[in-house]
Amino acid sequence: TLDAATFSSIPRNDIMSWKYRKLLMNLNNAIEAVCGRQATRGRLAEMVQAEGEAVLAAAGIAVVSGDEDLARRGEALKIQPVGDERHRAGGSTWQSLQRATGTIETDYLTGEIVMLGRLHSVPTPANRALQEIATQMALTGEPPASLTEDDVPDSILERLPKNGGVVMVTFGGSFISPKIRAWEQMQRDSNGSIADRATR
Repeated sequence: TLDAATFSSIPRNDIMSWKYRKLLMNLNNAIEAVCGRQATRGRLAEMVQAEGEAVLAAAGIAVVSGDEDLARRGEALKIQPVGDERHRAGGSTWQSLQRATGTIETDYLTGEIVMLGRLHSVPTPANRALQEIATQMALTGEPPASLTEDDVPDSILERLPKNGGVVMVTFGGSFISPKIRAWEQMQRDSNGSIADRATR
């Protein structure tokens, strides 16, 4: 049986509400990949989660509570050492950057919240910024945790909920990373400016 193989599975009629809780949890993946594990416990993580909760509520999507999910997991999930390594370096998104695969799962996790936010008129500036930066980092071979949460000051973060998520700020990207700057120049050389492409 699954239990004998240390797997645990419970049939549920409301399985999608549990999956959406997992999606909210996985919004931290992009934060960890871009800024490191410590940032998943900071202000940026709070903003990302709040945006996710607001988007799913606006979309009328049922989500189990964090307490329910925690009670279900209980002691079922335990990270075990592998060889001499007692702690894994990072999650799946972090590992994609570390392995320099050139691709990343952020569009399917963070991007889902950004898309639903657009469809239901809910601003998602923090998630959108992380989606764009993580994708650029994957394309240009940037290692994980190349940026820090401090690259966006608290004074800027505090403005986001008050003005619909619109601020004039560069969060990482070409301003910080020479590799991303070179990649963007290559895109401009081959495709023209963003404004040019928008008018085609």
